[in-house]
Amino acid sequence: MCSATLVDPNPFPLSTYEEISSLRFSGAAHFPALDALGYDYYQPIKVYETSRWFTEKSKSTTIYSPGTSAAVVAGFWNVGVAIAKGYLTVASVILDASDYLQEMVEPVRDHEYYFYGGIEVTIYDPTVENTAVEVINSWGQGVYTLIYQRVYDGYDGAQWGISAGPNPFNQSYSTYATEAATNYTNHIAVFGQWKGGVGAIGS
Repeated sequence: MCSATLVDPNPFPLSTYEEISSLRFSGAAHFPALDALGYDYYQPIKVYETSRWFTEKSKSTTIYSPGTSAAVVAGFWNVGVAIAKGYLTVASVILDASDYLQEMVEPVRDHEYYFYGGIEVTIYDPTVENTAVEVINSWGQGVYTLIYQRVYDGYDGAQWGISAGPNPFNQSYSTYATEAATNYTNHIAVFGQWKGGVGAIGS
């Protein structure tokens, strides 16, 4: 038996091992503990947001045999026939002159991926490292879902979006900056220097 041609109109844009890190907040704060030790007390703070480890959670597919009308496949996708024919054409699926499938196909509709999302906060440390050090490193699991837009004859314009945010994403960037500043200055007040190492964004 021949295998069906998988037709995924909106494939997930990232591979399992890709990583997206972006700077979300940049500011500075006054650190009394540094001031007390004679260091420049005004140091920069940066908040980064990272997503990584994308793995498939679920997807809905079905199998259509040769001789099935493109209109039937369009019904599975809940899109207009012209849109469905476009999806099939991009996947190199052969249709006859009457828009009937000439091969077995497996269209993909609903789709979800797990991912890990993290918030990492750095502060410039003048006591030991003389570079930005990671003060907060918080991670959790979330879900990306394929979300469709309503159009005249069904749905189209699907886009990937976060449907379940990892717990670290549920707090504002400014709150993380404030928390990191407090943690850092308390650490310096106790030890007289930074002992937490440099850390690495994205890990």
